[in-house]
Amino acid sequence: RKRQSKHQTPTKKKPKTIVTELTTIKPSEIQNTFVTLSTNNTLDRTNLKRGLITLGIHLNQPKIKAILMRYDLFGTDSRLFDLEEFVQIVEDCVASADLEQLLFNAFDLFQPEGGVITLDVLRRVNQELEEGISDDDLRSMIAYADKTGSRAIGRDEYMNIMRLATANSKLE
Repeated sequence: RKRQSKHQTPTKKKPKTIVTELTTIKPSEIQNTFVTLSTNNTLDRTNLKRGLITLGIHLNQPKIKAILMRYDLFGTDSRLFDLEEFVQIVEDCVASADLEQLLFNAFDLFQPEGGVITLDVLRRVNQELEEGISDDDLRSMIAYADKTGSRAIGRDEYMNIMRLATANSKLE
């Protein structure tokens, strides 16, 4: 797989949790990776991370920490992971990354002006979808998501608000 050098500038900002080619991960690839990296049919934290990278799953530190905390029931940092847990972790990463990529791509569907979603963009989408949302409500939506005071929603602000909405919907 082709890796991007740290010195290259990407043409499009990627989500902070980066995962590649997830839909092509086969169960046999997961099992082979586990067998290759395991000792006594378990993976330690270091080999768990290596396994994820081998499968093309590249996560930032907070995401890795969250995954490890979810599976480290005793908080010992010495947790070992068996094949079943490794498969579950890979599936969790895939589901999370698929959602991130879906949200990331959805921003472009708004066809934002100058890379941001403005009131005019929301009006157009509102009209196309025949939602009937008032301009005051559209302005409120922008104000809620706009953390920079620009009166528009950038990609990062959009991703933050969509993550929040997704997390809230999971709680209901």
